[in-house]
Amino acid sequence: MPGLVSEDRFGSEASGFEMNKSANLIMALGWCVFLASSTATQPLADANDPQDAGVQMTLTHLSVSDRTLDLSWKITNNTDHDVWICDNLSQDPSVSVFEKFLDKDGKTLVLRRRFDLPMREHLLFKYPPLSSRYVRLRAGQEKFNSVSLPVPVLPYRISAGQSANSECAGRLAVEIGFYDENLPRLILHVVEIAEKLNYDLNVGFPDSNDLRIVDRFFGGWSISNGFKNLLGFSDSVASAASGGDELNIPYMGKVLDGERVLHIEVDNLAIPYENY
Repeated sequence: MPGLVSEDRFGSEASGFEMNKSANLIMALGWCVFLASSTATQPLADANDPQDAGVQMTLTHLSVSDRTLDLSWKITNNTDHDVWICDNLSQDPSVSVFEKFLDKDGKTLVLRRRFDLPMREHLLFKYPPLSSRYVRLRAGQEKFNSVSLPVPVLPYRISAGQSANSECAGRLAVEIGFYDENLPRLILHVVEIAEKLNYDLNVGFPDSNDLRIVDRFFGGWSISNGFKNLLGFSDSVASAASGGDELNIPYMGKVLDGERVLHIEVDNLAIPYENY
């Protein structure tokens, strides 16, 4: 190994690194400005055409500066029943967690809150366990959300695999998962059926170490085990079933089918992006 770097040399290298980083950011911003000025602007309203007359997500604000990407949206429940919106990929309400990555097309920056997806393997064995928070949106209600991200936007992948890389994203896609049904009741019903079958999850599954097979055919037992054995989740679903407006869900594999997706997509943008 080379010898220790002197303090003067270290300071010089650090300064050089910061200068290079600043120069790269300036170049990326310049390239993004060029792209933005080279394309026609699409009316924002075009990105807000609802995909579902029952539950709608509408973009209310979007701006990109040399410091931040700022956007706001509104979710409206036009149905005659409650729906459950994925509000965070964390139980901690003080931390707003989004999945962020550049799509495989190398052009689309995806901001995603969905939990009914296969998760990256190294995240499945963390403690506290990977979890999400869903909130109740009652019939006729609206929910407003906003996010401000520093630019260049850095990736944070939870379910997405290795994504593409580019210094600038020209398109933005926002995806929010939701359940168009009584989610606490669904979970309690699955747990009830699993308990009636009286199968001991700790014994293991018959002749199968394939997690995909387990999730597909033994999902009820996974859900039952997750809510009973992980601290706080059983209380959360009981509270939500009794009228509470929040529900914390541990990740138990892709076993809780039925999550639908609200989607907004905006073209002709210029968002600085930097992969790790």
